[in-house]
Amino acid sequence: RYSQPCHEAMRVDSIAASPFLVWWLLLVCTSQPVASFHHVLQSVPTSPSFDNQPISTSCLRRQSHEPTTSALTSIRGNRNLWAGLTTEAAGDDNAHQSFLITDSLHIDNANRPSVWQTTNNPRDQLALLVVAVGLVVSVFNVQGSYNNQVYLQLQWMTIVLGLTSGIFTLGQVATGYQIDQSTNGRRLLVSDRNVNIYAGCYVLSVSWLACRASRICPHELTKLDAILPWVAAVVFALSALKPAITLWNPGEIFLDNSTTPPLSETELVRARGLLAIGLLACVFAPDCIAFALGGSDWWNRVTLLHPSQSTLESSTAMFALYVNEASMISHRCAKAGVAPFRVIVPAFAIVCLVLAIVPCAAALFWLGD
Repeated sequence: RYSQPCHEAMRVDSIAASPFLVWWLLLVCTSQPVASFHHVLQSVPTSPSFDNQPISTSCLRRQSHEPTTSALTSIRGNRNLWAGLTTEAAGDDNAHQSFLITDSLHIDNANRPSVWQTTNNPRDQLALLVVAVGLVVSVFNVQGSYNNQVYLQLQWMTIVLGLTSGIFTLGQVATGYQIDQSTNGRRLLVSDRNVNIYAGCYVLSVSWLACRASRICPHELTKLDAILPWVAAVVFALSALKPAITLWNPGEIFLDNSTTPPLSETELVRARGLLAIGLLACVFAPDCIAFALGGSDWWNRVTLLHPSQSTLESSTAMFALYVNEASMISHRCAKAGVAPFRVIVPAFAIVCLVLAIVPCAAALFWLGD
């Protein structure tokens, strides 16, 4: 495969691009059933002694265990909105319930923070800048404008911002900055700390791939083809495995409910969304393995046979980077109570349509010859 140039050699554009459409449909479909969950909550009788803590259920056999209206009526000021919600549980005025565990369905709009209040911090400002660059790149792809220095500048900007964002995310985890500590001990990726580690590693990996596949890749980076591609391949593979383990608990590895509680309904929604994103991220793993095994010799043959492949492959990785940043902005907004996850998940699907699906389809149209 790596020694003979042929048309079937590495047409990775069709492999890497078409799952964007499948994944987007998965994300939309997984968000639809939960829209009716609010009606289920309305039928649950309210009681002052209702327990806020999610009870033990399995993924195939679960009961509704979101708290009732009476458990969510007391908000102790805006200072509690970022970390979650302070609820009035039976006999405990200090009971804390995170929006990452129990959604903010019953919070009045007047008590919710605005998007600007939530994103008015250095971490989200950086993420918003990445998304803004992604919108410009989407316009260029729709227009088919690749043969100019502006697009190369946008590639450089995206890669630098992506690497910076990944480093900042891991630093955020190390310092606990805007990390919901109440989710520590929750199952794998539903923990706020773990999902940020995942996002940081992913954005670093996809930034490397966008740079390595591009025409602006520095020669020094190619010398690391024996190491970095394997690391990135593991990250991309785990991006699907970890949500799947979180969701299905294979072999009942999370059996001790006292140390690792079962998933709440809100955490199930989040885990399904992460699984949909992770299935897409796995598509980049074969690219990484090809770079690890073939190195520059293989990639030079590919770009010689298909000159547009370099731009197409790099752009596809950039789309994934934009979606990752938009996903984390959505995550932080839902965590702060800006809107329920049941509203933000479908809205995020629309954002993905603009940042990834449309420009990816356009790139295949202009560069897929």
